[in-house]
Amino acid sequence: MSQKKNYHTVEYGQKDGDIKFGHIHSGSADLKGDVISDVMLQASDPLHYISLDKDGTRPGWTSSRCPAVYQIKCGDNVAGDDIAYMLEAKNGDIVIKASNGRIRMEALDVDIIAQGPNNERGTINIRSNESINLNSKSIVCNAKSSARFLSSGVGEISFDTSAKLYFGLAKCATNSSAQNPSKYGGQSSQELVDNRYAA
Repeated sequence: MSQKKNYHTVEYGQKDGDIKFGHIHSGSADLKGDVISDVMLQASDPLHYISLDKDGTRPGWTSSRCPAVYQIKCGDNVAGDDIAYMLEAKNGDIVIKASNGRIRMEALDVDIIAQGPNNERGTINIRSNESINLNSKSIVCNAKSSARFLSSGVGEISFDTSAKLYFGLAKCATNSSAQNPSKYGGQSSQELVDNRYAA
């Protein structure tokens, strides 16, 4: 298969950088594939560029790469409650990834909202292979339908001042009574616990 050609390519530049119209990325170490860039701004460092691609494997892509800090600063003339920076994907996912670092969000307030169209969407997932730490002056958990706290290991609830527990109906079992038939019929307390974890 012959290599793509563009007979209308134009390039302006010197040793510090250049701007190209119709550049072809064939053989590029970072942007691979026979893709034509409508406009490409290239710095002296090969890993420092902005490319507006038009065809091939990246039709309509905008790729920006820098070997050091990528900084966006805005909002000097925006009121405190107005939007100063907006990032929206009309379709598809948004991925923010730090391959060898931390992700920090700092603000006066932080809102995380998942608003799905039905009961199959609208879920917030937080996963960690080590620990999840919550540290605040006040923590409120409000579940309209159900709430579950499960652990296959050690569990502890500790309050320095006072604790209040209110139940419409309570089921409690310890290891010494786990194999006894359930007072509510059907299953032993241990089977109830095992089924709860399986769910």
